[in-house]
Amino acid sequence: MAGIAEDLSFWTLRDRVEILKNNRVVHRDFPMDRVPGAASWSQPVLVRFEYGWGPWPALGIGGVADWNLDVRVQGGELLSLQPCFLSGPFEEGRRDRISGQSRNGFTLESFTSLRQTLEDYSQKAVVLKIAGSPATRPQLSLRQPRKVEFTCTLGQLAQSNEILFTAEFPHESAAIDRVVFEENYRTSFTFRDEDSGGEVNWY
Repeated sequence: MAGIAEDLSFWTLRDRVEILKNNRVVHRDFPMDRVPGAASWSQPVLVRFEYGWGPWPALGIGGVADWNLDVRVQGGELLSLQPCFLSGPFEEGRRDRISGQSRNGFTLESFTSLRQTLEDYSQKAVVLKIAGSPATRPQLSLRQPRKVEFTCTLGQLAQSNEILFTAEFPHESAAIDRVVFEENYRTSFTFRDEDSGGEVNWY
């Protein structure tokens, strides 16, 4: 008999937690199935900014794209952030950098390319942990690859994601994913397993 409790790290953004016994799934917990309510705004939420789509080498265009932008949080607090960067492409003069981080925002310098990437996956991302309300506004000010201003409310992001185009298709684009509430990124549960104890079990 075993009791197991699991707490999801708030960066994982997984849709389930699985318990394996001797390499077989014996229990699943699905935090993403929980429906948030008005009280969910009392806890910090997660917002993922992902960038690096297009142009594609198959169209005979594209290359390495430099990204330089400011992210500001109006009417809320940026508690922390988690970079989700890839190792490629290998550029001696380019690095992924986050600077000037404060409760109000940060500056991001980065680059993306479909060259020297795993399975043609070029996107990079930063996950923001924000304390705020439906009226809180993340604001993006891009200098590269082109000058673009974008803002929306967390309330809007709770309903759908937003796509940011730097120019007409198929130029570089980015996405601000839907808000993830605490009950969907963190979970705890107890699982009881009955066993004869005659063999060694691995969980």
